[in-house]
Amino acid sequence: MFRLMPCLLALGMAIAGSSFAAGSGKVEPSAVPAPNPQVEVVKKFIDALYNKGDFAKLGAMLDPAFLQQGGQPAESGVARIQTELLELRLAFPELKYEIEEAFSAGDRVVIRGYLSGVQKSVFYGLPPTMGLMNAGIIDIYTVRADRIINRWYQWDRFGAMTELGMPVGIPISPAPLTPIAAPAPLNGSGVQQDGKEASPPGITPKPPAKLREKR
Repeated sequence: MFRLMPCLLALGMAIAGSSFAAGSGKVEPSAVPAPNPQVEVVKKFIDALYNKGDFAKLGAMLDPAFLQQGGQPAESGVARIQTELLELRLAFPELKYEIEEAFSAGDRVVIRGYLSGVQKSVFYGLPPTMGLMNAGIIDIYTVRADRIINRWYQWDRFGAMTELGMPVGIPISPAPLTPIAAPAPLNGSGVQQDGKEASPPGITPKPPAKLREKR
């Protein structure tokens, strides 16, 4: 009996030691998930452009044929999004884009987050209010070869403008960044080449009737 005591004691200490190691919270290096490269590209883009205003990195992050789609007509080119983000950061110098959720599927990256900042300059025609904007945003990026080639986004623009004090009912329509395309030339039958019927000479089309104001 006494001869078995040292063996049992050693066995107990071994079991206790293994239990302590299992509950110590240590994670083997192989169990740590590797960062997703596409998600990391998008996170760096958001941090550099939205949070820091580092436009010098824009060309290295976006493909030359970059296309953006969202609340405005489709916008192509690096210079176009640079102008848009510059205007946004001028209106909100301390702008922050907080990522709430990020995941990917193939070359697509989905981001859900919030834009926040204090309005200190004109924004969508609204004079500086010094009010706090806090608006939800959803981005879908296409990333290939460590560059963003496409972005589709939607954000709560109406909620943001309401928070800043814009009266309800006033249309939110920023000045277009590109000129409106000229109408298509007429063909011999008096119909535009895009298929729309042209107005007869000397007759000005009537403007659309004004909507009756709600009471």
